[in-house]
Amino acid sequence: MGETAVMAPGALTATASRYLTLSISDVECAVGIDRVREVVRYVKTRAAPDAPAWIAGLMKLRDDVVPVVDLAVKFGLPARPLEQTACIVVVDLDRAGRIAALGIVANGVHRVVDLPDDDIEAPAPFGTRVRLDFLLGMGRLDKDIVLLLDVDGLLARDELSKVATVVDSVGFGRDGSMSV
Repeated sequence: MGETAVMAPGALTATASRYLTLSISDVECAVGIDRVREVVRYVKTRAAPDAPAWIAGLMKLRDDVVPVVDLAVKFGLPARPLEQTACIVVVDLDRAGRIAALGIVANGVHRVVDLPDDDIEAPAPFGTRVRLDFLLGMGRLDKDIVLLLDVDGLLARDELSKVATVVDSVGFGRDGSMSV
């Protein structure tokens, strides 16, 4: 994954049943492809002061500061070492019409899949290792089940406020370096 795949926000909104599958710890998940801004190779993030443990840090992506979250920590999943397949999936959050970028640490991305409505079910009230309020549903993919993440529901309003405070505290040097 040496190159960056760039997609314009909302470029694929007509294909709401298309999902990018990814691994978070040992759980197979998927996010709507229309919410994926881009996928970048994993880079060490800059520590964010006074941030919750699930904020992996901040990264500079062109001229933007993007908060990066570790959903494995947020979901209480077992830690898995980040290997060569690790990446950051940059998604667009939509909060009251305001679009903001958020990076999600993934152990790997797999493929883009089409999931017809018949293959999507409501999340089961038991048996999933991720809280139901983080999920849009569960998709049947061949013989497997993938958890469909609710990108906008991943962070509560107060958590978004914490992330915004962290991002607002970042400055840039003349050389473009980020200072926290």
